[in-house]
Amino acid sequence: MSLSSYSRAAYNIGEELRALLRDEAYGPFLASLSASSALTVCEFRRDNVELVRKVATAQPKPRLKHLDKLPVEARFWTIAAAAQMAFEASAVIDAAEIHLRTGGSYRSMIAEAEQVLLAPHSREEVDWPFPTPSPFPHPDDAEDDE
Repeated sequence: MSLSSYSRAAYNIGEELRALLRDEAYGPFLASLSASSALTVCEFRRDNVELVRKVATAQPKPRLKHLDKLPVEARFWTIAAAAQMAFEASAVIDAAEIHLRTGGSYRSMIAEAEQVLLAPHSREEVDWPFPTPSPFPHPDDAEDDE
């Protein structure tokens, strides 16, 4: 399997997870999202990394088993954080395939590795994994205005 196949699979998992957030049980949480919610999901992910990883990497049925054990608010943030993790993985995998090649100097590899590290920040779905419009301007939006 090529790296781009892994990237697509990770992105699709992120989309599956984001779709779960459209459930009516999460309506009150979606309605109260604000710009600070981006920080909240990052903090939740950091504080619950093992749970988030289990949910992001589980097959759909085991994923639901993990989620069903959680109170609704924790389930909401777990799903959002797992979607973010999957979207971020997709971005990193894509960037690694493009930028990390053997044969260059170790100094040039520093610059190429930096491109991989920055890749997730160029994708809106990493910064805003929710199924609602992002409150943040995104570089792609500027292109639409031209």
